Amino acid sequence: MNTPQVSHRVEISSSLQPAWTTAIVHPPGFTRFSFYPLSGAEWVCYRVRGEHGTVVSEWAQAGGPTDRQFCTRPAELPTIAQPILAPAILYEPEAVRLMAYPRGFRLSWGHPGGVAGPAYRIEISGSVDPHWTTLALLPPGQTGYGYFNQIDAEWVCLRIRAEVGRAVSLWSVAGGPNDRQFCYKPSPPLANNP
Repeated sequence: MNTPQVSHRVEISSSLQPAWTTAIVHPPGFTRFSFYPLSGAEWVCYRVRGEHGTVVSEWAQAGGPTDRQFCTRPAELPTIAQPILAPAILYEPEAVRLMAYPRGFRLSWGHPGGVAGPAYRIEISGSVDPHWTTLALLPPGQTGYGYFNQIDAEWVCLRIRAEVGRAVSLWSVAGGPNDRQFCYKPSPPLANNP
């Protein structure tokens, strides 16, 4: 809860890539980190290293007797194997706007009908994994989503699926003639000083 006075390096290891890899380095003052592991991982471990120059916190030394890790088994988000098309029932997201930032992005949109409406699924695809993957499930009425972590990829595409149960909006059906994607090139990662 105290505001850290040093940088923090978040490292990740998983069944897909067991070696510890730096996910992000937060400057002093930042105390939160969100990460969406790749689908198919059987386990994911994280650790946080407080660091100042070449000095790192003692318990974050790799393989040491006091090395602390936080491990979890990722839970799969529900998927829609056979969507039911219902364009007459679901309103399409309107006025979709993508704002890219040095770290992450913000999507916003509207739809007819005000607060009441369908739920939204944000899906992501990119140069690292070209398959569409669910990034977030939003409750009805929420018409914006922000992701503010560094994205280390050559390109990223996003799309929004309005859905009620198995019914999804028509233009967000993958590979269809009306499939709408919003793509951009993320800013390059900041250089890390080990």
